[in-house]
Amino acid sequence: MGRYLALLPFDFDWVKTDFSHSILECTQRSELFEELEKLPSMPVPEQFHTYLGYDPETERTCYGNTQTTNDGEQLMYVLVEQLLPFSTHELVRDNFLNRAVWAYLKELPRKTKIALYFH
Repeated sequence: MGRYLALLPFDFDWVKTDFSHSILECTQRSELFEELEKLPSMPVPEQFHTYLGYDPETERTCYGNTQTTNDGEQLMYVLVEQLLPFSTHELVRDNFLNRAVWAYLKELPRKTKIALYFH
């Protein structure tokens, strides 16, 4: 079973809570994902809310604090400027959805934080 990747742009950086209302789902490209995982990254803030939060009571995905993936991996973020060079990568260019994700990223400010949600 392969891995998938959702990019979660930080919509707003608040003092106490950061959040992402956007989910940019990439087409599965294991080699590309391995390269993205090697980028220098930082853990998301202690309060980072997304639609990929997890409710242990219902065991379902929900809007809420998102610190880890469903596999328990710490959620990390990079900056848009770190992702932009991948827009010319063969595994981005060969797929219309990946091209659309990188077109979206190109429109964001370069210092925008992007959480890498591998699942």
